[in-house]
Amino acid sequence: MTPWTSALLDDANELMAAGRRRSALGCVLTVLSVYPNSQPALQLAASLAYQGTRATVPEPLTNADLCDTRLDSLFCSCQGPGCTSLWVSAGMFMSGDVAVTNPRGGRCERCDSYYCRHHFRRNGTCPRCRSALDYAPRVSNGRTPMQMVRLNQPLVHVQVLREGTGRVSPGYLNELLSYMAPDVFEDSPTITAVTSHPWPDDCQGVAMARVAFEHQEYLTDSYDMRVSDGRDQADTRWVIVKIFAAMPKYVDPDYSPDSGDAQPV
Repeated sequence: MTPWTSALLDDANELMAAGRRRSALGCVLTVLSVYPNSQPALQLAASLAYQGTRATVPEPLTNADLCDTRLDSLFCSCQGPGCTSLWVSAGMFMSGDVAVTNPRGGRCERCDSYYCRHHFRRNGTCPRCRSALDYAPRVSNGRTPMQMVRLNQPLVHVQVLREGTGRVSPGYLNELLSYMAPDVFEDSPTITAVTSHPWPDDCQGVAMARVAFEHQEYLTDSYDMRVSDGRDQADTRWVIVKIFAAMPKYVDPDYSPDSGDAQPV
């Protein structure tokens, strides 16, 4: 572990002890941006995510914080029919034998299935093969991304295409981007937003074509493009195109190829 990484994780531990969980998570996510497989950072992130959004501390986490894609690998996802339950196992950050009362979910060591408490058999066993469940597994099956991908690169431009007519209001943009792409508020990219009616079949292609027409410079090797589409709470369809500069956002100044440390991304 480099001094830069160690200092950030030390800061995170101090902030966590002071109840400043959002700031603590920010330190950890900075490390995960550069070293996405750092076990010390992942364990600390799991500890923070396990505590959830309980507002009994000066600086609690928000739902948007917990949806960060850099945390996706830490979550267990229930494999019960139609179930969307997610949880973080205490085994992801606690050492030794972990006893869990009223578990949120468990993993079957025999068939490697994950089930939330609502899908346990009556005796608390696996509904698939009836074997015992581990309520504090040290592995997880991850979750489906709930936000747009983040890259360890500066975000320079965002294009939003929304279903409908008229002007896209600043309030709508703020709500949509706060949840789906909160890195917009970290890097201060330029933002353009337009509506489309009727909604195109190739909505992603239309949104990317508009970016290409308005900003030909973003088609060069100096930039990277990512696109995602979905529906908001009112079932209105949208597309978001992110343009990243092809350079690191966070850099570990202490990294050396000869140090034996993991290579940064």
